[in-house]
Amino acid sequence: MKLNYEFRENLEFKIARNVHQAAEGTTRVASNITDVNRGASETGTASAQVLGSAQSLARESGSLKAEVAEYYAQNGSWPTAVAGGVGTLGHQATEIPSGKYVSSVNITGGPGTLVITYSNTGGFQANANLNALVLALRPNLSGAAANGNNDVVWVCGNNAGPTAVHQPAAAAGVVATTVLNKYLPANCRP
Repeated sequence: MKLNYEFRENLEFKIARNVHQAAEGTTRVASNITDVNRGASETGTASAQVLGSAQSLARESGSLKAEVAEYYAQNGSWPTAVAGGVGTLGHQATEIPSGKYVSSVNITGGPGTLVITYSNTGGFQANANLNALVLALRPNLSGAAANGNNDVVWVCGNNAGPTAVHQPAAAAGVVATTVLNKYLPANCRP
């Protein structure tokens, strides 16, 4: 009888311990799920802001891209800045595009390349994962150098772009896109 009682007591202890360990495991799993949800939410928010700013700036950058293409067609070289005098698009400093998440769209790091800079300071509201990061839009000329029609073809971010493009002798600036690929629109990813 005593053996049966000890066996039952030992069995109850093991069951209680297993239930306790299962509860602890469930708590850890719930915590991990919360962390994954938080990370996914932050990624989603940052991605939405990049996409939203890209869409809202599409009109402004679209006109800037057209101006860069026109500048190239007239001068045979890329402009060096949006604002300023000779060699630039000729805008006033107050005309440099910006938006809710974007502090500026400018030509920096070399001729022709439009650089979109994200910010969450000074009234801008970019996700913290985007603060001070850039998205580069680099102009290329269509076709192979010897027989291309020299239409301007834009390459976004980390996308390699079409294979049949080239640069003139004074190539467009190469600016690294620092926005992580997971936040970039599909056409800007590798």
